[in-house]
Amino acid sequence: MNKDAGRGTLLNSRRTPGVINAEEPAQDLAYSGDGRILVLSVGDAIELRFPGGSARVGAGVIGPVAISRDGRTLAAVTYDERRPKTAWVQLWDISDPDHPRQTASPQLDHAVHALALSTDGKVLYSGLTTGEIRVWDIGERAAPRPLPTLRAHSARIDSLAVSAKRDLLASMSVDGRIQLWKAADSGRPERVAALKGAIYDRSILVNPRPLHRVAFNPTGRMLAAPVAVKNGDKLGLWRLDAPGKPRRVEKKKDDSTSDTSTPCYEGLHSLAFNPKREYVVVACGSTWQVWIYQKNLLPGAVLSGASGGGQGSYDEVGMVLFDPAKPRRLLQATDHGVHVFYLNNSAQPGAEAFLPATPGTGGQFDYRLAGKKPLIALQGVGVNYLWDVTEMPDSAKLLAATRSPDMFTGGDIALSPDGRLLADVELYEGGEVDKKGKKQENVGLRLRSTSAPPRSAPLATIDELDNGVAAIAFSPTEPVLAVSDMNGYRDNNHKTPVVRIYDIANPKHPRQTAQIDAATTKLDFSPDGESLLLTDAPFADPDDPRPQPVDKLESWDLTDPAHPEKRWARPVETGIDSVHIAFRPDGKLLAAYDNGGTLRLWRVEGHRLTNELSRITVGVHGSPIAFSPDGTHLALTAKKTVGADERPEIWDLIDPKDPRRHSYLPGSSRAADFYALQFSPDGEFLAIVRSSAGIEMWDTNPERVIGDICESVGDPITRQEWKHYLPDKPYEPPCRAS
Repeated sequence: MNKDAGRGTLLNSRRTPGVINAEEPAQDLAYSGDGRILVLSVGDAIELRFPGGSARVGAGVIGPVAISRDGRTLAAVTYDERRPKTAWVQLWDISDPDHPRQTASPQLDHAVHALALSTDGKVLYSGLTTGEIRVWDIGERAAPRPLPTLRAHSARIDSLAVSAKRDLLASMSVDGRIQLWKAADSGRPERVAALKGAIYDRSILVNPRPLHRVAFNPTGRMLAAPVAVKNGDKLGLWRLDAPGKPRRVEKKKDDSTSDTSTPCYEGLHSLAFNPKREYVVVACGSTWQVWIYQKNLLPGAVLSGASGGGQGSYDEVGMVLFDPAKPRRLLQATDHGVHVFYLNNSAQPGAEAFLPATPGTGGQFDYRLAGKKPLIALQGVGVNYLWDVTEMPDSAKLLAATRSPDMFTGGDIALSPDGRLLADVELYEGGEVDKKGKKQENVGLRLRSTSAPPRSAPLATIDELDNGVAAIAFSPTEPVLAVSDMNGYRDNNHKTPVVRIYDIANPKHPRQTAQIDAATTKLDFSPDGESLLLTDAPFADPDDPRPQPVDKLESWDLTDPAHPEKRWARPVETGIDSVHIAFRPDGKLLAAYDNGGTLRLWRVEGHRLTNELSRITVGVHGSPIAFSPDGTHLALTAKKTVGADERPEIWDLIDPKDPRRHSYLPGSSRAADFYALQFSPDGEFLAIVRSSAGIEMWDTNPERVIGDICESVGDPITRQEWKHYLPDKPYEPPCRAS
């Protein structure tokens, strides 16, 4: 067995769901507040799952179920097939979940489509076909006492939700009306607001499962429900700082973040807030979709994230629900049991964390430490971002956001080696005014302090650039900055492209000391700062507006930054359009990965390439490359054949003469889906910029990944299954029941 292939499969497998109770269809789900007890409605029975065991109670035809937050009371709607318009709300004492004890069964003369228990578990709410909400005091579970009926809907109530904090109740009917109630006295809620959501017009015969179309976040300060848009439903979010005056969370008119989601034409039928992180999962048809509302990252924006489900095109699916005790576990009711997904983050199942900001086409990023504070800078669509990611994977803090020009004019972003300076290409208002009295916009490279308060003025603006910025590189040892003054579109180059060298000993007053005649999109300093490596790609064809294929690799001596001297030049093989380069951290090895998919490794001695140690065909195209901080691994992306998926790969370079693929991550069928990658400063994670998404952070240690996989395994392999697949091995399931 190839252990390297196994390692890659292990890392890739985190997107595959586990299954609980695969032999039976799951109708509805509910968790106790601490996640200790899971309730499954399965046909004519209710199954309880809890640490160390399970129990079942037979109850006839079952509708919605609910469990109190303390895990002591279970409620379920049941029907007699012979009397379909009569419902019973059955109550059980499950203080001892091994031995559920039925305590009461009040009868109703109308169908019940939604159930909810008050935060303290002493009041039961039931939503009826008539639009009424029947209320019971169940403080004495053996003798439920009717309380005044709530009347605020004229159509069937399909969903009820109670907030874990702040004593709020939300009800929603199939006509799209949402009512918000203040339930300080849980037995007599007071209606405080009405909202407009999406109608639900699918027949009960098409989707007989209970709906869960309203939900509160864990703090009770946000409400989610579907809203109608053209061609379907989308997620609606309201802030409830003042419950009587809900405020809709909507994208600002000047927000440049793109929305890549599509409406749900089948109707959103279930929603669930993550217990710890700022995103919501919604169910549409047989799939689920993540919506991200992280206010510290992108205030006011709601972005689409990961999606899943749809294991079979004809599978009917129901409720989505997070495990309160293990907030990364997402459960979904299906016709084939409960599917269990492990959502490390909101965008890419399997990745440890995610920064949701749409990168610009070909967007680059940088990842550095400023003291002990890890920072990430990214070129976004019309915006450059700077984040403090100290608290990742739980959260990130947006430190700065500046306007960026088009992808041809601004092609890079960089942090200084000590993380104290940010160099980005910005669009800003100049002093000149046009005929309409509007200030003209300029483009320049700006230096900013990463410790400055938000919206602070830049330290300096380098505005003598003639064409744009194609690449930026800080010297790792000296206060020197190299900038490729080139525009990615030929006709926008007003003068011959050059590389400008700046002295930034005083970052408030950068001073150009030299320039190198070269048209390049790649700049890389040697680790000792004495050499600058670049790829020269001149604009040679007057009929082609793009840079021409790379002509050569050049190394320049920057021992004296005011007088750079060419050390050597090496022609690039015919047919190669681009080459990505990277020095190993000790400077003794250079990696070059060309657009033909060939990876070359050279020994470096005295700042010269002494001999080629290895050459290997990785795939059919190249990509940016990055060494791990210890220099033992190299990250890249690869496409094995034309038309195949592109995937990030990590290569073991402990022996540069014999590079080996160490592992790979989930791929993508989209062309050029990965823009850039880089290891975290501690080498524990690989950060990847994915088009139309953001930055994913992957834990590449297989030992840690095993724990993630076991969290989503669902029911472990049985002895019978083990014997079928591994008849000669003793029964040793790698994951125990979760």
